Amino acid sequence: MLPLADAQSPELAHDVAALDPDDLIVVLRQMWAHLWQSQPYLVERAGLLWRWLADPPQQTAQAVTEMTHHLFKGGILEYGADPKRYLATDLLGRLLQALSNRGEKSRRGAFHTPDVVTNHMVEYFADDLPPGTVIGEAAAGSGAMWRAQARLLHDQGRDAAQYRWVGVEIDPLTAAVLGANSLLWRLGTDVLIACADALAGDSGLTQAHQEREEAIARRDAFLSSLHPPR
Repeated sequence: MLPLADAQSPELAHDVAALDPDDLIVVLRQMWAHLWQSQPYLVERAGLLWRWLADPPQQTAQAVTEMTHHLFKGGILEYGADPKRYLATDLLGRLLQALSNRGEKSRRGAFHTPDVVTNHMVEYFADDLPPGTVIGEAAAGSGAMWRAQARLLHDQGRDAAQYRWVGVEIDPLTAAVLGANSLLWRLGTDVLIACADALAGDSGLTQAHQEREEAIARRDAFLSSLHPPR
């Protein structure tokens, strides 16, 4: 996510990698805080992925620092900055799958659809979608279909942020990953993610609308407190 918060971050990889664990945690907190100012709803939806930053044990901070070094060597910052790379595959979704055992996947009904399949599906059913079109997904998962659609739009020279993205996902952690992916894939501000069971008859979209409005209101109130009217 660092390239979202700071476009120069890939060039600063060496400096960030040199930070000690305490300072790296501060940078990660600042990154999410910066993203929250522009995308409060999606950052809050992704909250399960970053709330550990509030007070991480030293052992966790050290482990995260070591992992960060490995990721930087693997080009993770360049991945997050290059649309041809971050739209090529659902990296976070793959990670979620790798960390889940088969029983958890069966319970959630969550099995990753291969990228080549989703790419083919959106290309086969591709229409000339005008900006503002709603792109919905009743069982969104971590966003495999959204990624493929955003990739196709990018290849067509279109901006994914000009479309409306609506998804429903029953598992809170997967919904958090979908929120993070929506940021990573630059889907814009018109994204709505309901954490509900669409097959049970409740889309959860009414609550999702309310959550988005409340997140924006919290952000606006915070920014107003920083710059009170004279």
